Amino acid sequence: MLCVPKCFTFQGEGENWRASYEITDSNLSYTIFYIGKEKVPETIDYTISHNYRGRKLEVKNYSLNEDGLIQSTKPDYNEE
Repeated sequence: MLCVPKCFTFQGEGENWRASYEITDSNLSYTIFYIGKEKVPETIDYTISHNYRGRKLEVKNYSLNEDGLIQSTKPDYNEE
């Protein structure tokens, strides 16, 4: 029997930001992109929460690259 991992993808856009993230059985991948008209902020705080296995990722004072982009892939598993 072939086991196919579950995958959830979410995307959204506001006045200043475009974001997407994908959750699989083992990873959380996300992209946050500044699309505002002002200068790219030096740092931002953000939270990504999802009910799939009750995970929450909080990041404070994170630097964006010069293009206003954050991309990351992190393991999404319980380390207990």
